[in-house]
Amino acid sequence: MKYQNKPQRYLGTGGAGFIGSHLIDRLINSDDVTVYDNLSSSRKEFLECYVSNLNFHFIQADLLDLDTLNKAIANHDVILHLAGNPDARARITNTKLDLQRGTPATHNVLEAVKVNQLGKVASRRATEML
Repeated sequence: MKYQNKPQRYLGTGGAGFIGSHLIDRLINSDDVTVYDNLSSSRKEFLECYVSNLNFHFIQADLLDLDTLNKAIANHDVILHLAGNPDARARITNTKLDLQRGTPATHNVLEAVKVNQLGKVASRRATEML
């Protein structure tokens, strides 16, 4: 596989969270980055330093809104699916939380990737542990 030196267009779900915002730090100077986050458990303050950067774009929306997600994902090269419930204690007390929100959200991301014929998705969801 040949290394491509051209800038990539990334869309990061949950990009306003702790992990997502640190990933933006690595990408923003050479690549185009769109953060897609509903801000339900993340902090907009994590993004304030990027607002004036022309490579940065922000979409405040929920992953359960498939129409908005389909439009947002279009024209991106790589999808970084980082959204999820960061509260491990909540998973224990409300065992249906990830099933009711996280699973459909991940399904929507994969569906939008399929509809938009994208080939690169990275997800942290497979690494979640209680």
